[in-house]
Amino acid sequence: MIGNPLIIEKQYNCTIEVLWNAISNPNAMKEWYFDVKGFELEVGNQFEFYAGEYLHECRIEDVFLYHKLVYTWTYPIYEGESEVTFLINPDKEFENYSQLKLIHDGIASFPQDDANFSRNSFEAGWEELLEISLREYVE
Repeated sequence: MIGNPLIIEKQYNCTIEVLWNAISNPNAMKEWYFDVKGFELEVGNQFEFYAGEYLHECRIEDVFLYHKLVYTWTYPIYEGESEVTFLINPDKEFENYSQLKLIHDGIASFPQDDANFSRNSFEAGWEELLEISLREYVE
């Protein structure tokens, strides 16, 4: 991947099992993320979803149950490929709290002349999803 990944870290008042379910269960994902089509939690699985007018095509690259989910993210009509990684760990200080680290690498490979593919656009989108939508869903 191209360097300078977008990294966002959050703490949630829920167990790692609840957080894992939110990022890996299509029914849960539909509630806070997107309505993913064809998602199955296995390496090589291909799935897709629409975010606004943009079709996202994804392929699962790595799964470590309750800890790590990695998938590629492309757009069929635009150049570029990125990789999204969710890392989950129990909070070391607070019982029943969990830490989530999101790494979105490769966003600079998308057309940089389109503001929708800018780093700021991705950062704002992920912040809204993780700080508002996911937090409301798991807490």
